[in-house]
Amino acid sequence: MDWTCDVSTWVQDVTLLDEASAIVRSVMLDVEMAASRFREDSEVIGLMSGQPREGSPALIAMITAAVEAAEATNGLLDPTLGRIMRAWGYSAEVPQQVVPQPSIVLDRASTWKDIHIDNNVVSVPQGVLIDLGATAKAWASDRASQRVWEELNVPCVIGIGGDLAIAGPADFRTIVEVAESPTDVAVAVLVGPGGLATSSTVRRTWKVQSATAHHIIDPRTLAPAVGMWRTATVMAATCVAANHAATAAIVMGEPARRWLASLQLPARLIAQTDEVTYTGDWPQDRELA
Repeated sequence: MDWTCDVSTWVQDVTLLDEASAIVRSVMLDVEMAASRFREDSEVIGLMSGQPREGSPALIAMITAAVEAAEATNGLLDPTLGRIMRAWGYSAEVPQQVVPQPSIVLDRASTWKDIHIDNNVVSVPQGVLIDLGATAKAWASDRASQRVWEELNVPCVIGIGGDLAIAGPADFRTIVEVAESPTDVAVAVLVGPGGLATSSTVRRTWKVQSATAHHIIDPRTLAPAVGMWRTATVMAATCVAANHAATAAIVMGEPARRWLASLQLPARLIAQTDEVTYTGDWPQDRELA
């Protein structure tokens, strides 16, 4: 995984912070070994051989969630686009110099439908690089928050790269900050147990010749998504569900407003024009000083 992101751990009892942080680090290591596109010894790199491989519990859970998201969005979230991401210049570090236009032939020889899981054995066509960018950080947040709550019996908020998972009793409430980027003005919203995730085309951007590229690929064009929304923040029962919905909204464009409303998912959408649109029962937010 690309862990060049902010990671935050909050627990209601500060005396348990060190133990909670250790749990977060443990989960993040499991996710990195399973899903990193930048480690030659990761499981997703190993899958590129085309040979069936037994997957770790973390890999099986994340790929299963990613395939379910692909099914639910008619392929708008496709986890088989890792090579396309590479072709556009996205690496372990956001490119600091202008990247050439992709020089390989971008095709869709394989899709999410070619991922097979049978008794924890995973197989993909040879050369396919699984990209769990819309799943892994959110899954890590969910898993870490669940473990902190279950093992330490303390309400917590775990945030990894803008993906927040909140765990605690059903009546637990806390205020979290939402912002397009670390340098932007944040808003505060009141949330309970579940997940809140933000996807944005203004984070992790770089130059490809005369255009600006980002990390959200539209599988219909095999290029960085271009649409009505530049940022989508969604609340859901889990952080994985929230991040899948937020990323799909960016790719979907204008129809995302009706789609999120039909799913009764609270969302905060920021258009390219700076206009902010809300769906569902999004709690009233206020700017932080």
